[in-house]
Amino acid sequence: DIDLDNNGICDQVDNCPDDPDKLEPGDCGCGVPDIDTDGDNIADCLDDCPFDPDNDADGDTICGAAISRTGWIVTCDSEELVGEYAPCSNVIDGKSNTFWITLWKTGSPAPPHEIVTDLGADYYLYALRYLPRQNYFNGRIKDYEIYISVDGLNWGIPVASGTFPNTPAEQVVLFAATPGRYVSLRALNEVNGNPWTAAAEIGLQGNVAAIDSDGDGWLNNEDNCPSVYNDQTNTDGDDAGDACDQCPDDPGKIEPGACGCGVAETDLGGVTICGSEISQTDWSVTCDSEELIGEYAPCTNAVDGNGNTNWVTQWKSTSPGHPHEIVIDLHQAYTLTGLRYLPRQDARNGRIQDYELYVSEDGAAWETVTESGIFQNTTAEQDVLFPSATSGRFIKLIAISEVRGNPWTAVAEINVLGY
Repeated sequence: DIDLDNNGICDQVDNCPDDPDKLEPGDCGCGVPDIDTDGDNIADCLDDCPFDPDNDADGDTICGAAISRTGWIVTCDSEELVGEYAPCSNVIDGKSNTFWITLWKTGSPAPPHEIVTDLGADYYLYALRYLPRQNYFNGRIKDYEIYISVDGLNWGIPVASGTFPNTPAEQVVLFAATPGRYVSLRALNEVNGNPWTAAAEIGLQGNVAAIDSDGDGWLNNEDNCPSVYNDQTNTDGDDAGDACDQCPDDPGKIEPGACGCGVAETDLGGVTICGSEISQTDWSVTCDSEELIGEYAPCTNAVDGNGNTNWVTQWKSTSPGHPHEIVIDLHQAYTLTGLRYLPRQDARNGRIQDYELYVSEDGAAWETVTESGIFQNTTAEQDVLFPSATSGRFIKLIAISEVRGNPWTAVAEINVLGY
């Protein structure tokens, strides 16, 4: 009465004596479970598409089908919006003549570059389609890696990597069936060694999946931390449960980033600074001159949140010459990291050219932030990045000259960045 697999059935009547889970070979043979994951009545061991109940219904030899892009969200490490309008969202607009390209006008950050697609639901994924930029070869990806994640945080190792040819033809990358909601295409370099990355379109092939990756009883699309078994505690009420949230008390962050938990981060021309725009509520301002007769343009207009109003120095009864200054009292101390200046929008008169910038704790002793800055003659908002974070309550902007040499100073809005 020998029972080699210790399943309680003697080997004389056990046709799989070495397999404790089977008495008969079934469809897959001893040692291989007869599992039908996709419920199509074909055991996985015999199913070319074990996660696809439709079994390659479109006949393209790839399991699953093209996933609808409706509801997709894409993010990327860099995008050009000034020299041309080429945001990363262009890769899912269904148009081959638009494209995403990384920053090149004001800087050219080096690769690797990354674009991440949130599919909005869980899928078994089988392939990625990459349509290179069609109108030029600049930015076409050479070497790449593809990652898949169920939560957008934990990526593991690449599901695929390789080299794209320098061609405008669509490239299809196949990989083993992988469950996930987030897909990252990482461009390691460019076909000609340039620093840019470009893509016309990105598509994915798969089928909807009901997945509970961590086995905690919550399907991934309902689980606030689908990669870690957890009880769904979410202290800060953001999209990530505490088990996946490295900043569980900061609803604006799930990772510390460059500035740490509790401190927002702002992009200034491709440079990340700590802090965000400080609310103008309760600010007070003083200035050396303001026009109240020829037009109502007090210095308070510079902090009223309205880009269509201006602070303008006196011009009706007299026109005092430069320098002109405006002092902002934030009414409490902050760690200050930058300033945003919106020039007058309705005319060039008064737009600042040369300027100085100072910070103070008490409004009496001033620390120099910028000793000889120059603003451009444009209606565009302009950012001043502080050389280092500076503690202060008061900001002083001194206009040294005007773009056309006139005696006036005009400002639409001033915002201060910090935390």
